[in-house]
Amino acid sequence: MQINSKREMRHFNFFSTSINKLTKRKSKNDGAPLVSVVTVCNEKSNSEFILEMLKSLQNQTFPYWEWIIVTNTKKVFLDNKLLKNNQIKLIKSKYNSVQDAKLTGIKESSTDLIFYFEENDLIDKTLLECGYFSMLLNKEADFAYSYTVEFGKKID
Repeated sequence: MQINSKREMRHFNFFSTSINKLTKRKSKNDGAPLVSVVTVCNEKSNSEFILEMLKSLQNQTFPYWEWIIVTNTKKVFLDNKLLKNNQIKLIKSKYNSVQDAKLTGIKESSTDLIFYFEENDLIDKTLLECGYFSMLLNKEADFAYSYTVEFGKKID
């Protein structure tokens, strides 16, 4: 990835190796979600990465999200206490490809705005908020994108 300016680097340190920590700010949504985050996991997925992704979601300035994890394995990625969170849906599906799994996640979403992140993606705390308002205010847009950073070593 090529960073075009130092100005872009002010908001998010893409070269940081620190573990994502939870903020003290409440980011839980008690109402309906406005955006869906879809993540596909399999037997090689790392539970620690998924917990880091969860922290990344919980730190969002925009709390109106749901997280849909699509998996084809019996492996437990989050403990039962976290799965009782109404913002997280674990969908067990026998999919043939990652694309099939993504489509399953989209079908299970309750929103029209979908973000796809892998389990080892770390996102800026304002990504969902900026993405939501970008799409809301640009009615002709079909998609938006942003930078993410991958952490850890993922086994493919």
